[in-house]
Amino acid sequence: MLREFLSRIANAIRTALGTTDTINAQSFPDKISEVYEAGKNNERLKLWNVLQNNGEPRIFQYAFAYVWTDEIYNPIYDLEGPRFNNTFFGSKITDTKVSIKPTNDEMQGTFGSSSIEVVRKLILNENIKYSIIFNNCSNLRELTIEGTIGQNGFSVEHSTLLSKDSITSIINALSTTTSNLTITLSKTAVNNAFETSSGAGDGSTSEEWNTLIATKSNWSISLV
Repeated sequence: MLREFLSRIANAIRTALGTTDTINAQSFPDKISEVYEAGKNNERLKLWNVLQNNGEPRIFQYAFAYVWTDEIYNPIYDLEGPRFNNTFFGSKITDTKVSIKPTNDEMQGTFGSSSIEVVRKLILNENIKYSIIFNNCSNLRELTIEGTIGQNGFSVEHSTLLSKDSITSIINALSTTTSNLTITLSKTAVNNAFETSSGAGDGSTSEEWNTLIATKSNWSISLV
């Protein structure tokens, strides 16, 4: 009777884990934990396949705004779609965890007033017009840009913690064919990221900074 009972438990565990491996009774506690994690992951996959349209492009307007936190934000695909207005507005999410690829010609308030610290990769096209996408993003430290910034309105003026690599990524992404356009950066971030010695806070007048922005002399780069 006991052997049959233990066998039934082992069979149930194997079914839940999708395995044919032998499972001894002494392994049941660990295997039950595995069953729990597997079930949790399966539910996550079901949820995020719906939320992310099985990886196909979709509208992400306000998708992860306000109440979202790192604990419940667990995308399984990169985010791609035609509209990212206010996607993370006011959220407590600190890390995008995946790349973001806007395919439309407008971004407004995407990360505004959020807790975002890391944007893994933001893939842009030269037609996107920007409006307060990083407004009040005072925690932003890491931002990687891929593609081209080719329109007005791109600003990270409130992101005083932005790293050198992030600032460099922004400058490198500026279109080389535009004219009479402006981007805005935090002077504090530039002063700290490009300082000539520890604590000098003189990055905005450093040779390294001036050499970098000289590569995009067709842009007006405002520091505030």
